[in-house]
Amino acid sequence: NDSFGETGFGFDSPNICASITAGYLSNMSPVSGEKLIRLLDVGCGTGMLTRLVRERLANGMNGMVDVKGFDLSEKMLEIARRDEGLLSDVVCHSLSDTPWPYADASFDVAMCNGVLIYIDDNFGGVMDEFARVLRPGGYAVLMIREDNYDNWGEHMDRLEKERAWRLMECTEPRDNFLNAANDEGEAIVWYRMYSFQRL
Repeated sequence: NDSFGETGFGFDSPNICASITAGYLSNMSPVSGEKLIRLLDVGCGTGMLTRLVRERLANGMNGMVDVKGFDLSEKMLEIARRDEGLLSDVVCHSLSDTPWPYADASFDVAMCNGVLIYIDDNFGGVMDEFARVLRPGGYAVLMIREDNYDNWGEHMDRLEKERAWRLMECTEPRDNFLNAANDEGEAIVWYRMYSFQRL
């Protein structure tokens, strides 16, 4: 059984994150002087989220999207590297170790799903990095669990007040594990997907 699929817990957020990300990518063209649209998979693990994004893109579009990713787990990255053409480069690096190993304004979209819950320090520095690596007009697509919002909310708001980015979309709270519940039959993990555009 696939514990993350329809027969398992029904893991919701990767599909929502991938759909939103693919929607932004599908409406983009490479910036002037570039041949490819650049996507950063933050906390990419085995490349599952990138795979879901690529499944949602038209075939011709896939060849125009270059994906780079980083994650703390070298074992997961080994799996991502085996899938030729999925990500062009993966790096073993911690999200909370800032700055990330990328130049300013080097990506059109940055996505992050199911990873920020594991960060326990440098919340402002991590959120600043999403804005730093995006080109003006680029998008950050971030999954934030409701029980973890207090660590991130003030920093997302600060970047809006500083006019680094603007909120484009915030989903209603969603049940992340559709086939799992506590003893009372209630959802165990709620989240929202936030999309910001770099200014």
